[in-house]
Amino acid sequence: RPAASVNFITAHDGFTLLDLVSYDAKHNEANLEDNADGTNDNRSWNCGIEGPTDDPSILELRSRLQRALLATLLTFSGHETCTANDGLAAVDAAANLQPDVIFMDIGLPVLNGYEAARRIRELQCDKKPVLVALTGWAQDADRRRSESAGFDAHLVKPVDDRVLGKLLVDLRDGNARENAKGLMAADFPA
Repeated sequence: RPAASVNFITAHDGFTLLDLVSYDAKHNEANLEDNADGTNDNRSWNCGIEGPTDDPSILELRSRLQRALLATLLTFSGHETCTANDGLAAVDAAANLQPDVIFMDIGLPVLNGYEAARRIRELQCDKKPVLVALTGWAQDADRRRSESAGFDAHLVKPVDDRVLGKLLVDLRDGNARENAKGLMAADFPA
């Protein structure tokens, strides 16, 4: 068990995880306080370009950093973690590690999340993981497609920490698969 803990990285209602890897300076516009709240002393890094970009190398680096930060948070919360860069690597990791839960983006390179989920469901493993789509794709059609591919839950980024926390508690208590069906941020009113 870790000797120290990380229990907070960034907030869904202000400086998001994507902001953390996209801006060097404070960029807190989501809470409608004209960037006047909080401190100017942050530890963010823009990966070489301030703000949104279409540069594939910057987007890949930002994605890698976000995976590492989420893995760090989960590790310091007492969970073993592994990350994968693409859908094919996720299928291989699922076969080799047989995890309890997999958080997977839909828009993965090499093999998209839908196909990766299908392949993971076809694996001949002793245990079947709880599959959670963690994505920016929020339409009803996206949710239906996730369910059809074998996902147990479809969470839309940025994910409310209460939703993620409930899912992890349910996993610990053995109720994750039953309670994950249809889980979304709308289940937790502000």
